[in-house]
Amino acid sequence: MIKYGVSVRLEEEIPEAEVVEIELDERIYEGVSIPETETEVVLAVPKYDAKGRPFNLAVSCDPVLRTVELAHKIRAKGILMPRVYEKPADKRTLESEFHEKLIKIAREGEDLSIYVMNTGKNFGHFFPWDVKWFYIYRNKMGFHNLEFALVVENAERSAKELQRAKYGERVEGIHRDDLIFPFPLSLYDWLELDPPYIRTADVGKINGIKDAVVIKKCADRDSNPGYWLGRPVSYR
Repeated sequence: MIKYGVSVRLEEEIPEAEVVEIELDERIYEGVSIPETETEVVLAVPKYDAKGRPFNLAVSCDPVLRTVELAHKIRAKGILMPRVYEKPADKRTLESEFHEKLIKIAREGEDLSIYVMNTGKNFGHFFPWDVKWFYIYRNKMGFHNLEFALVVENAERSAKELQRAKYGERVEGIHRDDLIFPFPLSLYDWLELDPPYIRTADVGKINGIKDAVVIKKCADRDSNPGYWLGRPVSYR
């Protein structure tokens, strides 16, 4: 059975769909209200703050915490945030600090699903071994509401960037430990982790992911269709 949902902006009317992701805008957090709906809602953390600066968890947790607060207000299922933590430091330090802030977020939104998605660049490559460490840390701390969200195109970009680095090119965001992986990385190395949230803008890719349940369908600003997939994922 295929379930469809849609992605809308905050000011748009919530359509009749099983799942809807609402794109937030930092400038209109205050005093916002959303009509009651039977639709399952997931809130996306704003990409930019009120001054037009890109989201960066290393700078502040506030955008995420405000998203959690709004999610509680409208009884959303969860929030979606990018794995962005930009500051001068080695990957292991960034990872440790990022995980510490995630625990604070998970504690505030313990009744929500906190989806952390890969961005395809820098700290946001979120390679499969990074995702495994993310789950190990999550389980150790006991916050099972933290989940991985896979963006297909970003994963494919990361796999190509890793291959470039293996050929000796200097690629930002690739750590020397990432080069230990013995064979070419592919999308299926991420799918093998059974992510509960998967996004692709290419409808054709759906046929290559067996038994996937489509839970989100959204249109980008160029009117190209995109699809969100959910559990279960089987690629063999």
